[in-house]
Amino acid sequence: MVSGDPFSYERTMQAVANRIDAEALVFDYGTFEERIQEIAIEPRFEAGLVSAFAGIALLLSAIGLYAVLAYIVAERTRELGLRMAFGASRSDILGMVLWRALGLTLLGILAGTGASLLGTKLLAGFLFRVQPLDPSTFVTVTLTLLSVAILAALAPAIRAAWVNPMQILREQ
Repeated sequence: MVSGDPFSYERTMQAVANRIDAEALVFDYGTFEERIQEIAIEPRFEAGLVSAFAGIALLLSAIGLYAVLAYIVAERTRELGLRMAFGASRSDILGMVLWRALGLTLLGILAGTGASLLGTKLLAGFLFRVQPLDPSTFVTVTLTLLSVAILAALAPAIRAAWVNPMQILREQ
């Protein structure tokens, strides 16, 4: 640790190096913080790249879940209309679709957790300051996936809840 500007010691360091070895060159000097920044550039880039791919995967899973639920709701429109005609409330229909989404999401989370538990041996060498079976990471990922799944399921669930039973019965 030096006081003042670390680059002000450049001439002194060159003089000391010349006294030890007259042909020695002093170059590529800098502060400790600069060295840490240089060392961390590649891991930060890789972490950013992995995070970007994770974000894209999360977006694709939300779009996929939305598409599956929209398809299920479209296929079951008659059934939903009949349920409402026989007394099911909008909240019952909404809950039914959301529970379906939750079931699909939990199935995906279980499969992903199993795959990640098997893959921890492969990834252990790439982790820094994180244990391969870090519980907080698993909990955070699970809660994030559940939140995104509920958001993705809301539009099809609301569409299903607002099915007009009289229109469905007329179409039959």
